[in-house]
Amino acid sequence: MYEHRSHRPLSQRQFLARLLRHGGIAAAMVAASLAIGMAGYVRFEHLGWLDAFLNSAMLLGGMGPVDLPRTPAGKARKLASMLCRKAPYSGSGR
Repeated sequence: MYEHRSHRPLSQRQFLARLLRHGGIAAAMVAASLAIGMAGYVRFEHLGWLDAFLNSAMLLGGMGPVDLPRTPAGKARKLASMLCRKAPYSGSGR
């Protein structure tokens, strides 16, 4: 995917194309995470879409939720989401 250090660097046009492609992939991943989080808040916590957006955006930003889970399904969703976020770092030896 990337050039070896013995190869010539990419041209500016090729580098910008790669940068835009990677930025687009990252933006799509963030948008998908936000959409999944919003759907979970609407489905399990019965929040409106605007409140669901606020809570999901705050979680993705690392600030934590604005509204705490109130229903058992919402609490289970919160636990599952927490475990999914922390699982990649567990057992890494750091």
